[in-house]
Order: sequence, then structure tokens, then C-alpha cells
Amino acid sequence: MEMTFDKMRVPLTLLSSGTVRVTGTGVPLESIVISHRQGYTPQDIKRQYPTLDIADIYLVIGYSLRHPEEVEQYMKEWEEDWDRFEEEMLSQPGAREYYARLWEQVRQEELEEDRQTHLAQQTKG
Repeated sequence: MEMTFDKMRVPLTLLSSGTVRVTGTGVPLESIVISHRQGYTPQDIKRQYPTLDIADIYLVIGYSLRHPEEVEQYMKEWEEDWDRFEEEMLSQPGAREYYARLWEQVRQEELEEDRQTHLAQQTKG
């Protein structure tokens, strides 16, 4: 049996803004890293981001495991940028109230979804 082992290219692209995205998808590296750190499997991540190829998800996770210092530095910079953006957004007049209402709406929708899921499971069992 003969096997060919290609050197696989990690499907990541560094944009001029400093953002790293999965090539051709628009999905940022931090989305995959955060999901993986939260315990999501590559299949879960695929469900969250259907434009991703499952093999690319594995490659990106593999890259983050093989290059932890680089990815950690990128994540630290991303979190700092996000914190600055969030603070700027929340400093706008009425923003805190708007986001409080928005998060309450999301929470209510999630509670309703959980209730519907629970009811569906009860009718099956």
C-alpha cells in the first residue's frame, strides 16, 4: 500500500485589519478558538458555521494547538480590541438601555426554546 503525505496548508488568512479569518468563509479565527475552548467539537462548530469545511475546522484547531503562543497573543489582542469597541459602543447615549433590552429579549427567546425542547422530550418519552 502506498500513501502520500502532503504538507497541509492551514486555511487561515491575515487581513490588513489584523483579523485572521478562515480562508474563503469570513469566519474569524477567534470564533473557532473560543468555541473549541468552550468544549465544542468540530462537528458542533460546523453546525454553528455551516460555511466551514469540517477538515478546515480540524486544521485550524490543530494550528491553534501547535502554535499556542501565537494564537494566545492574537486572542489577547483581539480581546483588548473587543473591550475597546464594547466600551466605545456602550458610551453612546441610550446604548446601555438598548443592549439591556436586547439581552433580555435574547434570554427570553432562549428560555422559550429550552421550554419547547423540554416539552418535546417529554412527549417522546
